[in-house]
Amino acid sequence: MGLHLSLSSKGKTAMQDNDATPWSTAVFISFCAIGNVGLTNLANNFMPFAKDYWMLIHVSFLIAVGNTAFPILLRLVVWAVSKVTRDPEPYYQLLDNPRLLYTHLFDASQTRALAGVWFAVTLAQFALFGWLDWKNHELVYLN
Repeated sequence: MGLHLSLSSKGKTAMQDNDATPWSTAVFISFCAIGNVGLTNLANNFMPFAKDYWMLIHVSFLIAVGNTAFPILLRLVVWAVSKVTRDPEPYYQLLDNPRLLYTHLFDASQTRALAGVWFAVTLAQFALFGWLDWKNHELVYLN
């Protein structure tokens, strides 16, 4: 994100307007997104990035991973490490008995259910937002 803020025209403009450095802004926004704090160190929040889709998708991913999707990503990481390590037995034990060792790691069926519900709710939110605010003049800049 820091590289993007320092190289993109919108990032450079936002950094100059707010007298901020790209890397410190990237670290601050990343930590706030993971913690779902809702803060930025920019004066006009995310308005400079209203059409910067890479930045919006990146921050949306961090918000999701910091909250609901954390167990999904954690299970995916443990599974991936079990496939590339020389001794996969501890990782298999962790995947087979997740609640004995870590509270945020769910069973495979619970993780699949969480992923399905999270995806369905996110899709419903996106669809309802688009449908209910289709003629909203405040959102014309997104076109």
